[in-house]
Amino acid sequence: MLKLNTNTFLTNLMPYVAYDAEMEMYLNADETVGFAWKCQPLVGLDTALNESLNRLSYFKIPDGSVLQFMLYADPDYSLIVSVKFDVDKEITVQGAISVRDMLSNELKKIRLNPQPQTPQDFIDFTRKIFTGNDEQKPYNDEKPIKKQCIPKETKIELNWNELKFNERVLNCLSLRLIPEGVKIASAQELIGSFFEFSQTPEKYSASCLYALNIIVDRKAVKPVSEISKRIKKFAPEFALP
Repeated sequence: MLKLNTNTFLTNLMPYVAYDAEMEMYLNADETVGFAWKCQPLVGLDTALNESLNRLSYFKIPDGSVLQFMLYADPDYSLIVSVKFDVDKEITVQGAISVRDMLSNELKKIRLNPQPQTPQDFIDFTRKIFTGNDEQKPYNDEKPIKKQCIPKETKIELNWNELKFNERVLNCLSLRLIPEGVKIASAQELIGSFFEFSQTPEKYSASCLYALNIIVDRKAVKPVSEISKRIKKFAPEFALP
């Protein structure tokens, strides 16, 4: 067991440094910029919405970008969608703003009701995950964002199978193999229902966080028709006609 008396170990792993309120842009330590939105989780799907979600996978964001979806239940559901990418001679700041606006519009089309995730929102969110504490601490724009995500007094213990923050225990699960097929309706078995979080057998009694990261690689992108065929095999409900 490794005992950490400060939060330096974990906060140093976080990239979040500063925030430009005018551009709604995060500036990160790994030489990337990013945008994040608080969203409204979807309840139910129809054919048109399925197609819109499918097309979001083809959205033109810069090569090498990371698009992330985080769903947190404690017990209410919270959804955060974010994207980060390099800004260099090929992608200007104005280009980044264009990506922000286009992606925000796409999220609106699929009824996720995106709202900019401010540093205060982000700090409150991470502190709740790590410590279970809803107590808010005002964001200080003179300090790196990542240094405000975990309270300094938090006692951290790292074991081989768990991470402990004070008395709060966190475990992590990841896929060894991607399943050959899955039905959208089976998602409830993984994340529970949007309603009555802990009152039916398939619901989890503890808080849980699901994260999906999509790394954009244009060289690996197949034609839409080929992608649709693969999606139809894996998740028929999401396949384009």
